[in-house]
Amino acid sequence: MGLPANSIILNLVNFDKESPLKTFSTFLLCFTLITCSLTPLSAIELKLTERSGIDRVEEPVTFGIPLPQGYTTSHDSLKLTIDGKPESTEFRTVDLWPDGSLRWVHADFQASLAAGDSIKLNLAKGISPETKSKLKVEQNSEIITVSTGRIRVEVVSAGFNLFNRVWLNSSTDSSYSNQIVAPHKGGLTLLESGERYLSSNGKTAMLSVESRGPMRVVIRVEGRLVISSEESPFHYVCRIYFYNDSPLVRLAYTVENRDPVVENKRMLQGLQIQLPTMLGAKDLRYVIGLESGDISGSLEQAGSEVWSMAVNSEEYSFATIADSHDSGNPKAQKSDRLGWIGISGSSGAVAMGLRYFWQMHPGSLEAAADG
Repeated sequence: MGLPANSIILNLVNFDKESPLKTFSTFLLCFTLITCSLTPLSAIELKLTERSGIDRVEEPVTFGIPLPQGYTTSHDSLKLTIDGKPESTEFRTVDLWPDGSLRWVHADFQASLAAGDSIKLNLAKGISPETKSKLKVEQNSEIITVSTGRIRVEVVSAGFNLFNRVWLNSSTDSSYSNQIVAPHKGGLTLLESGERYLSSNGKTAMLSVESRGPMRVVIRVEGRLVISSEESPFHYVCRIYFYNDSPLVRLAYTVENRDPVVENKRMLQGLQIQLPTMLGAKDLRYVIGLESGDISGSLEQAGSEVWSMAVNSEEYSFATIADSHDSGNPKAQKSDRLGWIGISGSSGAVAMGLRYFWQMHPGSLEAAADG
């Protein structure tokens, strides 16, 4: 994408204006498993294809693999190779056959491939190479801090604001001395009838480590979106995925209307994620993905803003506060380059992306000069 190496990539959420409330999960990558051939008691061959036209370097990949009955009884006996080379992989058992053998497993690994290229994967019995994991988790009843080797992120239960603090590891000693996010009142926001329901207004969210392995850590947060008290029908579950030695983060965000009166439907005006940073206005620049490619510019002037908006599946626009720069028909182009925005300064960079950005219209991505 042309961003500096030390960047944070999140997933945003959006909603369909024709539905009062829906559930959404978003994903980090556009990789697709397009073949999977199963032969009893043999290796399983797969192919991974990059479909977005972007070079990938050590991108986290998660996928599921069905196994024939009797193939193996433990995921510890599986290994994954990429073009014949053993790959560090985290396997998890998902389902079993009646005889106790594995029916379905999930795999996490990281892959590099050129834009539009494909690589061959092979799953077979064997021992995976030992993963030199840099993932570390520190936890108490109110705070979970995850270090990946590239970033360090603090998540808090009281006044959950997505990422309370974020540091970049700009050296080789894992000091994480470069802070780019400080405590704030942003996070998850729901708009309904002119009111703003915030996750950061909640007194306490339920915070837990849902999954912890050498390649991936998953934090689960459950709470309410509220105005000023805990009385609200809007509940959320937010899962935050961290990856070994990676600055990438994936977010899956679910909102539910738990009003006990079934007839009490709510028409939402919007779902938002706000992440204030410490990058500031000095030397601040933006970069944004468009159909024709990435475009960048300056945000140094006070009050400057830039945004990309998908009005519907056939109309999007890119503009700054001073001028409109581009527009087009994403459905006709079927471009995956739309749907991400980033800002960078002298101390680092942050980027956000939304999968199915124009398909899940209306939606927008915005960045401002204050970071």
